[in-house]
Amino acid sequence: MISSSTPLVADGSTAAITLGQRPGPEPFMVVLRGTWGGGTITLQTTVDGTNWVTCKDDSGTAIAWTSNGGYGVNLPPGGTYRLTLSGSSSPSLNWAFV
Repeated sequence: MISSSTPLVADGSTAAITLGQRPGPEPFMVVLRGTWGGGTITLQTTVDGTNWVTCKDDSGTAIAWTSNGGYGVNLPPGGTYRLTLSGSSSPSLNWAFV
């Protein structure tokens, strides 16, 4: 496991996570589990630690989730990321980058 923390229990963001090198070509996994409260999690990145932007897939669609699961994401090593929860009501979401 690369990083995880206490559950998200309100709209907001996780701490910043800098991902290291992978031993092979496998994608990083984002694992999300818990009570969503109708919210959406987006994956965000930054180059300066201050200005965050939502990551997009190859088709230009925001990388976002609304249900429990393990999701493979091709992310460049060394990048800084966070998860941001919005639109929720009484969530309790556990998360991990693996």
